[in-house]
Amino acid sequence: MAKRKKTDKIKLGDSAPANNPFAAALAGLTAPVADLPPETAPEPTSSKGTALAVTTRVDRKARRGKTVTLVDGLDALTAAQREQIASELRKALGTGVTIEGTTLVVQGDMGPRIATWFDKRSS
Repeated sequence: MAKRKKTDKIKLGDSAPANNPFAAALAGLTAPVADLPPETAPEPTSSKGTALAVTTRVDRKARRGKTVTLVDGLDALTAAQREQIASELRKALGTGVTIEGTTLVVQGDMGPRIATWFDKRSS
């Protein structure tokens, strides 16, 4: 099979296209799109008044689109204490709770309810 010859590439000049359908819309922009600030994610909820700095965040990654709430900051507890907290959360929230490493994984978007539960438990 014979090799194809390279054709000359067309060089585009700095001139704008003759008919730009977006010219009117782009003229009203004050800042280029690349300079706009990124959307800010909601701040993680943390429970106050506990000896532990417990934070919650909502996640959907690698969970087939299901929403879960991750509870972090339980590193100082033993495995038995984390299991006890998971058991109490299951009963209090009426939802599934599992332990992945030192993180509790609660089914559903339960951030405010978990923070309230930790606040009541700490007092």
